Amino acid sequence: MQEVAKELDVIVDPINVIPIKFFIRGQVYSKPDLEFSNRSGTLNFTSPDPQKYLDRIVLRDSSSLVNDFQGVTVQEIIDYLVEVGEALNYDRNTLMQEACEFSIPFNGLTPSIIETSYRMTPMLFTEPVLKTMVENEIGSRFLDDWTEVPVLSGRAKVRAYGAKALHITAGNVPTVAALTVARGALIKSDNIIKLPSNDPLTAIAILTTMRDVDKTHPVIKHFSAVYWKGGDTEFERRLINPYNIEKIVAWGGHNSIRHIKKLVGPGIDLITLDPKFSISIVGDEAFESEETMKHAAYLAALDSAAFNQEACVTSRTHFVKTTPEKAAIYS
Repeated sequence: MQEVAKELDVIVDPINVIPIKFFIRGQVYSKPDLEFSNRSGTLNFTSPDPQKYLDRIVLRDSSSLVNDFQGVTVQEIIDYLVEVGEALNYDRNTLMQEACEFSIPFNGLTPSIIETSYRMTPMLFTEPVLKTMVENEIGSRFLDDWTEVPVLSGRAKVRAYGAKALHITAGNVPTVAALTVARGALIKSDNIIKLPSNDPLTAIAILTTMRDVDKTHPVIKHFSAVYWKGGDTEFERRLINPYNIEKIVAWGGHNSIRHIKKLVGPGIDLITLDPKFSISIVGDEAFESEETMKHAAYLAALDSAAFNQEACVTSRTHFVKTTPEKAAIYS
């Protein structure tokens, strides 16, 4: 096939249709019920029909979320995720290699950046990173037990419980899938991940690896990752209601966020991670000498160019405190 293509001077993609799997509470489904095109229309992929699996995707027995994590500490979950991180080693994990290979035609990043992202994924599952994540963002003591806190009337005890959450993730960098899985596991929530059309593979590879590490772990029972075409109102209206979903974490552009807001009603909290507005602020001390200005410009370039400017953390605008002449040199 490839030899004939060379003779005819035609470029033939060896991958015609990429199969996308679903991960639903520890089970992997791969039936190619539906076929879609990627965002550029240059590649097709198949997936199971989410309508057929809705009863498995959602958590029907809400009490199981509390019961399954009864007595399971955040530290025990961290220990488990660290083991998962070791299993995600790119050179040894064929699932990650396959996800990387298939992600290249979906993603706007260069192949080298995509592979580097997959190689960096285990770093997000190391104990220092996981502990920093949970302690800075909520505090493990609130997740493990009732914790006494001061209030105006004296003292009170509070506790954080996991919620039934829907994650509408971005696919601009594979890191988003890893962060979503790590955070969902650490806070002991029930998680449904909508796979993005520009990265429908990373979350499946990570979750399948987690199952392979320990298929009986309660975290596994509370993760589903499925794909449906954005704007599929029929499926979304069946899924997104207070009986099935308590929290929605939505990444995306203006149209995506506007669409999801139309589906959210009373009983569902919406947390939006809107289009990036990242900036850099450079103080006047950066312009005290040519050397400090060069160093500041170098650091600012790193802020602006990460992931080929695809990531939300990349800076779009620089505010500098200096004279117009020095600002022109800086830029």
